[in-house]
Amino acid sequence: MTLDPGAVASLHQLATDLTRLGMRARVDPVTRSVDVATTGVSARGPNTWVALRAVLRPHGEDLWWWVTIPGGDLGYVPGERPIPAAVPVAPATAVDRVVARIRGVLDLDVP
Repeated sequence: MTLDPGAVASLHQLATDLTRLGMRARVDPVTRSVDVATTGVSARGPNTWVALRAVLRPHGEDLWWWVTIPGGDLGYVPGERPIPAAVPVAPATAVDRVVARIRGVLDLDVP
């Protein structure tokens, strides 16, 4: 599946938004993903490296963001039910929802 310009823009917007929050974000256009890594105060302890991947994949007839944590599930986000890895999180155009979900999953103390 070839990505249209809007999907490519969504990849770069997600990486930019996460970088502004102090996370490391790298776009991989081949896998249609954004790799995210950060350290901070999290549920896993202070200064713990946490990595995850947000991938644009088909869901029905549209592209959706899927978020996975290598080797684990997405854990619990206060106020939300836990979701396992490789579950659609939001439509490709809803980058702000993906940023909020990543922040919640990582449970980071970031502004």
